[in-house]
Amino acid sequence: FDGVHRGHLGILQRVVREAGPDGTSTAVSFDPHPRQVLGGHAPKALTTLEERADLILNAGIDRFAVIEFDSEVAGMTPRRYVREMLVDELNASVVVVGHDHRFGQGASGDATLLTELGAEYGFRVERVEAVAEGGNAVSSSRIRRLVGDGKMEEAAELLGRRFAVEGVVARGDGRGRSIGFPTANLTSIPDGKMTPADGVYAVYVSGERLEGFERGMMNIGIRPTFDGTDRLLEVHLFDVDLDLYESELRVEFALRIRAERRFDSVDDLVAQLKRDEERCRAALSKEDAHLRR
Repeated sequence: FDGVHRGHLGILQRVVREAGPDGTSTAVSFDPHPRQVLGGHAPKALTTLEERADLILNAGIDRFAVIEFDSEVAGMTPRRYVREMLVDELNASVVVVGHDHRFGQGASGDATLLTELGAEYGFRVERVEAVAEGGNAVSSSRIRRLVGDGKMEEAAELLGRRFAVEGVVARGDGRGRSIGFPTANLTSIPDGKMTPADGVYAVYVSGERLEGFERGMMNIGIRPTFDGTDRLLEVHLFDVDLDLYESELRVEFALRIRAERRFDSVDDLVAQLKRDEERCRAALSKEDAHLRR
């Protein structure tokens, strides 16, 4: 359920319908990512576990069950996984799976085997077809590629909402304020959380010291004009001048304006930032108008 995208929502909505008013709808997810345990390269996550839980519960699910994926779980045969996890632990009466669902050791189980085991253990299996967009299935891996390329509008279309990052504002070196663009430096982002490609973005920002959503622009990168080496996430809020240090912020990405680049002088950078702000304001105003329709 990483990302809790439009394809996942189809499964979750089916679970809610199957549960009805008398049943308990449950979504099951693994943590950590199986590849992390199996020795492969685990992808960066579109959503943290906490974000995933919030999105799933907000979709109407009664219970979010997290299975700790370790070597023992990885080694379970399909039959043992069904018996211990679905039957003994969750007492499943209906199991809803996606079009490409696999389970058990080496991903050796599929929907056909699950249906056979369900008949034996007393539960029914419902398979939900993929949600397609642009001729291809909506999937977490597809969305990760879009976010990694900075294609935030396309990612939002598949997610069903804007991609977001949450963090805590830390004190920086004051460089942005010195050139007329004060920024909040976002830190404490979980190591496994994905962030978009380096560049400048039009964003919406919310937080504990803000009222609703504020508009702004975010730069992700190393600030090459100042010979930076550390990758930073810095957001400049339009028409807002508040002390945000040590507060939590949520940044939702609307559009990538441009890639990060080195400028010949600080004056050239400032001139470009003014043009960036104009483009971001225009893009966000256009999106605001679209949402009001």
